[in-house]
Amino acid sequence: LYIKITCQPIMFPEFHKGSLNIIGRRSNLIKIKFERKKIKMNNFEEKLNKYAEVIVKIGANVQKGQKVWVNCTTDALPLVYNVTELAYQVGASDVHVKLTDDKLSRLHAEYQSKEVYSHIPQWAIDERNDYLDNNVVFIHILSSSPNLFAGIDAEKLGALTKNAGEAYKHYRTCIMTDINSWTIASYPS
Repeated sequence: LYIKITCQPIMFPEFHKGSLNIIGRRSNLIKIKFERKKIKMNNFEEKLNKYAEVIVKIGANVQKGQKVWVNCTTDALPLVYNVTELAYQVGASDVHVKLTDDKLSRLHAEYQSKEVYSHIPQWAIDERNDYLDNNVVFIHILSSSPNLFAGIDAEKLGALTKNAGEAYKHYRTCIMTDINSWTIASYPS
């Protein structure tokens, strides 16, 4: 038995048009041989590092001793790791990463009642306000699909937006008056 599978670089970035060869079988054992071909994967990593540097040093302008709050989805984790590390390297005292997951967000929106879905707990407000009052800089890394909430009850989404607007008044004031720095970056999903 000989099967040759050609891999796309996006699936296995360490290979460039590399191949995965399944070359034989003994009882239930399948032997796998990898033919590695060097690509400029370092090129992707270098670009990701440069992007993180632009986000941290220019967009957010993180200062020594400053706290950083990163809002992101799990899709953006490769970039978030770089942003977090670089923020610490330039002197951030704390990097708080607030992760969300698109699939879970969709499930919550789909199945929770309007009251439960739109409720903003006081601890979430207090946590954000505590960071705001301690000179936090916000980095928002957007990667969610624009159609994430397609087909979800507009009243439910509107109730969340209204409640969040009321709950996070202090946040909006600090951001819109530039008391706290902020930046927005994107990452492909």
